Amino acid sequence: MILDEGAEILQTEEMFIEDEFVEESVLHTEASSSMASLHDVVVLPNEGLSSTACRPTRDRSAQPTLFLDKIEPLTKTNRLSSGYINRAMEILKTQYPDIGGLFFCTLCGTLDYPQATGRQWMQIVHDASQHWVLVANGFFQENHVLVYDSMAGSNWRSKHILSCMSLLLKTPEKEMTYIVKACHRQGNGFNCGVFAIAFATSLANGQDPSTLLYSPDLLRTHLNECIAKGYLSPFPSTICRVKRARKDSVLSESVFCQCRRTSYMLPAKGWTMVECEICKEWFHSMCADNFPENENETWLFKSCK
Repeated sequence: MILDEGAEILQTEEMFIEDEFVEESVLHTEASSSMASLHDVVVLPNEGLSSTACRPTRDRSAQPTLFLDKIEPLTKTNRLSSGYINRAMEILKTQYPDIGGLFFCTLCGTLDYPQATGRQWMQIVHDASQHWVLVANGFFQENHVLVYDSMAGSNWRSKHILSCMSLLLKTPEKEMTYIVKACHRQGNGFNCGVFAIAFATSLANGQDPSTLLYSPDLLRTHLNECIAKGYLSPFPSTICRVKRARKDSVLSESVFCQCRRTSYMLPAKGWTMVECEICKEWFHSMCADNFPENENETWLFKSCK
């Protein structure tokens, strides 16, 4: 059986800002298959890894607003571009070289993340629309991937972010277990990148972001000063002494193939999936040898022959 790229259509993600409903449109059709230019797609040298993920050839000529090389000036209301996010992660990587991940975030657009290494790792990822989220592993609840999303609703499930998480984790298990943390929620539609950096900085400094109440009016000023100095210090916050209305959500997602990705597929060549008749595992055409041309043809993965 063959599952092609058109089998799963990208749907609109529903996000929430406090008590207000906000709809963030997910990029659709061919434009969403390319999120960065060629010179963007670079792994920070500190990690020293080559990607083990399977990579199809893609057209990367498009360059949406949030995926820019340069650091855009920080205003009171602008969304952070990839240049700003990359610079923050570069600083964190320099300050905390033992923390894995912290790759250039533009790898998120083409789902090209290598497996993160180390006892602890973190990564700020993009949802293929207009939103930044922090994912981390090895902090506090060590056996789960932790998701810190300043706009998380009660039914959180971002297919693009989950695919990025599966690449970073690359679990040998059939499912990836993760926890969407109940953390400080932003009160506007443009501070997600600032909060993601604040969450990452707190984690790196041994603080659990889910226990903190940040000072929204001071976050951008603090971030601007930190970027100028090239050093990220903890963002202004206090211990949250009020029980949050939303609780942590423990969830799981199935993963497939030798690349251990989720079932989410970009609308590009190489993402067609076929099931091995022996092990009943699904494999991408870009990952498997002798991918069948005929969907009715019996196919076996190389280790099952």
